Amino acid sequence: MKILSSIRAKFSLLFVLVFAFFFHAFNTFYFQDDFFFLRISRISNMQGFIDFFSPLKTFFYRPLSSEVFYFYTHIFHESILFAHALVFILFFIGIYFLYKAIVKMTSSSTLSYLAILLYSLHFTHVFQLYYLGTAQEVFAFTFLIISFYTFLNKSYRVSFLFFVCALLSKESAVLFPIFLVIGSFFKIPQFGHHSKKVYIMYILLSVIALILYRSGSSSVVIHEETYALQLNPRLIVNNTMWYSLWSVGLPNFLPDYFTSILRPPLPAVWAYFESTDAKIYMGSLLLYSATFIGMIIAQYRTLVRKMNIRMLLFLLFSFLLFISPTVLIIHKWMVRLTVPLIFVSFIQAYVLLKAMQNSRLRIASLFLILLYITWNFFGVRVHERTSNYMYESSISRNVESYMNTHKINSARHSSIYFKDPDRKPDAWGWSRKLETTLHGQDFVDFYFPGKKITVLYGYKDTPRVDSYTIDAQQFLR
Repeated sequence: MKILSSIRAKFSLLFVLVFAFFFHAFNTFYFQDDFFFLRISRISNMQGFIDFFSPLKTFFYRPLSSEVFYFYTHIFHESILFAHALVFILFFIGIYFLYKAIVKMTSSSTLSYLAILLYSLHFTHVFQLYYLGTAQEVFAFTFLIISFYTFLNKSYRVSFLFFVCALLSKESAVLFPIFLVIGSFFKIPQFGHHSKKVYIMYILLSVIALILYRSGSSSVVIHEETYALQLNPRLIVNNTMWYSLWSVGLPNFLPDYFTSILRPPLPAVWAYFESTDAKIYMGSLLLYSATFIGMIIAQYRTLVRKMNIRMLLFLLFSFLLFISPTVLIIHKWMVRLTVPLIFVSFIQAYVLLKAMQNSRLRIASLFLILLYITWNFFGVRVHERTSNYMYESSISRNVESYMNTHKINSARHSSIYFKDPDRKPDAWGWSRKLETTLHGQDFVDFYFPGKKITVLYGYKDTPRVDSYTIDAQQFLR
């Protein structure tokens, strides 16, 4: 009971820390893709629910993490608190099963807890927890981790079930069978022995999923330049480098200011580092990195002697495997590090644990853990500001406040016209930015379910005779 109590205390502490790091997620309102998914998930009968899983889509096939997720949000009256709470609960469940999977792999509860501590407090989770449109990452992460844990326990039916759930949440889940096969290829002893039929079943499920994805994803990839796959070696190397650097702590915005890694960044980048938060974040990160490298050097012989080289190679391969879908496209999303970050966290945890077991390095290892917590805490604060999630949310909140007051009057018109000021727009624009935040026409369904009201944006449209005119500028303050 004492051990159980200790584990409960550790997880309680961890969840409190996660909440303390990311609690501002509960302040973010619906914006961008949220309005699209809220619209398509508004159904009134069982057939509509079944249709969520139809492969006939013109958008990415992620029914569980999009249509179903937003459907339950409707049941709770579009409660933003419920939506964020559900994402956090799923995230906590994923962390718990990640702990159990690592214990199963390593037989070390200390290493497992240290790994999930490093993973769960990493600042990159801003991009998965703050924007509900990226909840798909949390869904896929949790279902894949449960599937892996039950695979290790040879509970194959349960594992297959959660693997299907992951496939219905995010396309990158199709890489999971490759991960399992490569683990067997590297002869990782902790994987245990599994028959070929089991691996074939995982592969078969992935193939079926790929066929389903093709109906929606292919049209998106063809028509959206952002998602176009490019077999460009330079692009692949560049993207791999940035995802690797992000995973060890560098900020999300750096790629926008480097024309080449061999050249100095554009001068505008230094404005990001003027705040106290950014200075503490980067200062503690640099100190952590230098000390961590020094720690590796100090215990080099021990690490070489005790480190399982096959396991290290497997972890590095797994990181590259799970970032592979995104290294082929121009756009870079830190959110895609949800699963790859597991392997980086595990390697760091292993080095720190070996240092903790060395009497000469124990204090330094504890100092490093405190540094890690520090730079990620301030990294979260910096990325809350630079990610624009808070700005997008504030715009949506302003629209929400306006609609609560003027909803009855605006509903009497056949169109809503967001008017721009009679002067040159700023960098964001006014109605142009509103169109992005409100996702064009989709936000109408949120405020006027079932009504057909056309939305006109001043930067490209002209008002109609019956338009309800709204000053666009007031929402961007």
